[in-house]
Amino acid sequence: MKTTIEVPTELVGVLEHVLRHYSYALQKHPQFPDCLVHQAAIVAEEAGELLREANNKNQNLARHECTQTAAVALRMLTKLK
Repeated sequence: MKTTIEVPTELVGVLEHVLRHYSYALQKHPQFPDCLVHQAAIVAEEAGELLREANNKNQNLARHECTQTAAVALRMLTKLK
């Protein structure tokens, strides 16, 4: 099912990119843990990779890791319903 929503213009590209990563993650890893701690650990792992790239002052890789972190966080949020 697809739904259309209004979002601020500056978020359109960002959200499209995050949702592409979300879809890719669903295909690559169809199973996602039911355990809340395991879910949070996956989000934290991605956030740690983001922090590493930020510390390395690598903006391109930081953007990539930020997108992955957001996608995994969305995945966790869908499990929390």
